[in-house]
Amino acid sequence: MMFPAIRVGCRAWLVGFVCLVMALFALDAPARAQLSETQIETLTTQAKESGATIVVIQPDSEKVAEESADLLDTIKLKLAFEGILREADHLPERLMATVERAGNGSAQWLLPTILFGAVFIAIGMGIERLFSRWARNHFMYLFNPVPKDRAERIGYLILRFLIRSSGAIAAAVVAYVLSLAVARGHPAPFATQSTAIWTVMGIRLVLAGFHNLLAPDAPSHRMLTFSDQAAGRLYRGAVWVFTTAGISIGICVWMFRLQLDHDAHRLMLVLSVLYTAIVVTWLALANHSAITAALRGGAEGATMSLFGRLLTANWHLIFLVYAVIACFVSIARILLNAPSAFGLIGMPILILGAALGVYGFGLILIDRYFERHPPVETIVPEPEAGETTGASEAMDMSAEATDVPEFEPLEVADEAAPEDIAAPRNAYHTLAEHALAIIVTLVAGFLVADLWGLSDTQVGGIITDFIEVGLILFLAYMVWRAVDVAIRLQQAEEDASAAGDGAEAEDGMGMGVSRIATLLPLIRMALMITIVTMTVMVALSELGVDIGPLLAGAGVIGLAIGFGAQTLVRDIISGAFFLADDAFRRGEYIDVGAVKGTVEKISLRSMQLRHHNGPLNTIPFGEIQQLTNFSRDWVTMKLPLRVTYDTDVEFVRKLIKRIGQELLKDPEIGPLFLEPLKSQGVIQMEDSAIIIRVKFKTRPGKQFVVRKTVYNRIQDAFMEHGIKFAHKEVTVRVAESPRPLSEPEKGAVAGAAVRSTETEQPAGKQPSAADSL
Repeated sequence: MMFPAIRVGCRAWLVGFVCLVMALFALDAPARAQLSETQIETLTTQAKESGATIVVIQPDSEKVAEESADLLDTIKLKLAFEGILREADHLPERLMATVERAGNGSAQWLLPTILFGAVFIAIGMGIERLFSRWARNHFMYLFNPVPKDRAERIGYLILRFLIRSSGAIAAAVVAYVLSLAVARGHPAPFATQSTAIWTVMGIRLVLAGFHNLLAPDAPSHRMLTFSDQAAGRLYRGAVWVFTTAGISIGICVWMFRLQLDHDAHRLMLVLSVLYTAIVVTWLALANHSAITAALRGGAEGATMSLFGRLLTANWHLIFLVYAVIACFVSIARILLNAPSAFGLIGMPILILGAALGVYGFGLILIDRYFERHPPVETIVPEPEAGETTGASEAMDMSAEATDVPEFEPLEVADEAAPEDIAAPRNAYHTLAEHALAIIVTLVAGFLVADLWGLSDTQVGGIITDFIEVGLILFLAYMVWRAVDVAIRLQQAEEDASAAGDGAEAEDGMGMGVSRIATLLPLIRMALMITIVTMTVMVALSELGVDIGPLLAGAGVIGLAIGFGAQTLVRDIISGAFFLADDAFRRGEYIDVGAVKGTVEKISLRSMQLRHHNGPLNTIPFGEIQQLTNFSRDWVTMKLPLRVTYDTDVEFVRKLIKRIGQELLKDPEIGPLFLEPLKSQGVIQMEDSAIIIRVKFKTRPGKQFVVRKTVYNRIQDAFMEHGIKFAHKEVTVRVAESPRPLSEPEKGAVAGAAVRSTETEQPAGKQPSAADSL
């Protein structure tokens, strides 16, 4: 995978370079342009200096100034390119002459200056070594060799970067002070030493950032999904690339401070930019497979979106195109002495690394905040057996730090580091991480755009407008996500509270959810419409669109809808009044005349009722004339009992009362009663039974659970006291006969009994549950 990527990169660089050379030397033909007198004089002077030939023809009519300026820049670019090509053969002589001129005709000052500068840098590194040992003893013991969560991993890497970068800065400051004290009054030696000092510091800061980003010596703390081999190989390549590129840039700065010839200095800058672009491209393509795996984060291709798969599979092509364009744009700007000519290749990489560092620090703050404000149910893991924590672990790390001044690889056990222990996360935790990622991405993109100098162009104005619109969209998105999370959390809490009230009611006739749980979906929809509408209006206003006519048109359209869709308006208004009156809630069992069922969903103009047999009915609010709610406040359950005529009714009343008192003391059933079980006495007398009715009051949905228990207790009590339930019977009197009845006669008697029961039972009435007792 590595070598094909490198071949593609080499071909792209070759094609780009050939196109640049052909475009420049195609200008060898006589340039015919309509220019102003000042531009003609400028071109003539540059042509005399460079030896080029320009034929100027003054036309009778004038062209547009923009075309003349573009052509003038093109010719300037060609002349500058020819000038640095002529300087290529004399560059060593130019450099030597600059060094001798800085030393008043002698270059003997250079070697002592370099030696003293190396001594100063060495002294600074010694101070850095002492500082690093002190910092390890006082800070690094705070972190575990085997981190338990993400915050510990990121915190360790950031602290280590701060210690290294602080040491590098301290070393540079010490070396600079020594150079200033020794080389005072000698501009050339001081410029040489100070440039070397700051170049070394810059290289060490960049490498410190990459070292902690890749963490080749601390696999347990590594945040990116690189293998140990890939992280080490990529870091070694980064050391070589950024060290050589930094040295080339430092030499250019040094020659500029020594006042090298302008064309020769531009040639050095072009060579430095070209070298940096090539080696950075090589580093990316040589580690193509490892970087692709890191971008995918260990996820399989099937689990990623199509855009994610395409981006991770072709990122190297995008980077290659960017590097080629950035290189040639930098060269052109250097030749034209235009602003924003440097850093188009390396600085975006540094901005990306800094953005990752800021993002990691933000994640630490987010994690620490939500550790102090955990969700209601948070599982705090206990340390496993044999796991060292606390002061003993701190002393071990402190002892190791006193013996090893530099940062050595962390010694981790053979087994892999434990995974981050999953625990319930506050819903706002993910929202805060998402917001942080968006903010860091926007700031990094703005810095890269500013690096290209787009803010000073017409394109910059467009980009600024889009940045403002993007900021508005970001704020609207975050407001909506916060509102959505708050509503969903409240909805889940209300649903859990309703589900925890008890067993599921029979036929769906249970208590519904709270009123706020019923209104939350409607509130969520209303807020979403409001946020979207306001966001669109503000965004259009930022883009320069006059939103006044839009608001007026929306008012006219709303008025037309109000007159044309009266049924829709009636449904919405009726629903608003039903909800305002708290006539029903989600989960309640209601009867609207034509249909009945449990309220499952409520929208702006209708609701859906689930019948206890399964069908789902949608009822517009405007069609409801009468509504009966079976799930509000309380319900009374009445149970008829059929007993024989020889039953003592007063004893049954006392027995039912005692059963009611026992049920109130029951830990499961007792809290469900609103009024205890009691007897209402005899309510009806039939030929074969006395009907006694008992009743109790409970919350809606609980009556069925209580009824089962009441029936069981009454049956057990009646059996214990010898009270018999009466069964329906028919007595047929037959005239006395000296002989037994025959089978046909017995059938006639049974038929008479059946006809008698059918006569007593009204037509169309089915036996009740109590009749079976």
